[in-house]
Amino acid sequence: MIHPNNFPPVPASGHLRVAHTADNHLRQSCGGSTARGRDFLRATLDVVNKASQWNADVLIAAGDLIDKSEIQAAVAGDVKAVLDRAN
Repeated sequence: MIHPNNFPPVPASGHLRVAHTADNHLRQSCGGSTARGRDFLRATLDVVNKASQWNADVLIAAGDLIDKSEIQAAVAGDVKAVLDRAN
């Protein structure tokens, strides 16, 4: 979570470009398929890339970024990759 003191300043135009994603549910597998689990990661990274291409001032990830209470190491690495790219 970004502390409010670290939010980007509102551009001089007075307009703020906001990108929004929700319920990404990053996981290692879905229905036993690791390929489907990777689809969730690719889709989330696509959103981050689009937000960057569109020069979004902020990206809001609402809902579940991860949907399991016990996080596997591979999923933790995926979340780190998403957050690093979003930064």
